[in-house]
Amino acid sequence: MKKTLALLFFIFIVGCGYSPIYKSINTFTYNSIIYSGDKKLSKQISSILSFKEDKNNNDLKKITLETKKNILVTSKNSKGQNQSYRMVIYLNLIIEDNEKIIQKKTFVKDFAYNAKDNKFELSEYENQIESNLMKEIIEEINIYLNT
Repeated sequence: MKKTLALLFFIFIVGCGYSPIYKSINTFTYNSIIYSGDKKLSKQISSILSFKEDKNNNDLKKITLETKKNILVTSKNSKGQNQSYRMVIYLNLIIEDNEKIIQKKTFVKDFAYNAKDNKFELSEYENQIESNLMKEIIEEINIYLNT
């Protein structure tokens, strides 16, 4: 009975055209890729999402990645020392065809965290938070571009 049920389930999944969303990241080819704002973050996104530039093919679209990272102090203690922060990463994704905007979307991710006594630990923790926020934005971009 269990084997029959498993077989029917397998046939249903294969027959319906199911494919996992995060199975692989497609390669996206554009005529030009423009980075603005925090270029380091923009280039990380571009490389992870496999954005390729082909200047020879004028039929392709132009993409602009405009990123910005802010670290805001959200509270201070009675001595005036920073107690907590909020890191916010903004990404504006603009896709143009013949100088006409055909797609435009803003992605925003933020995370609140407490200060650390050791500045080195705080810096390492902020790098980890930045990496996690970038992964979330990349997942959203991948879904947005594949739909």
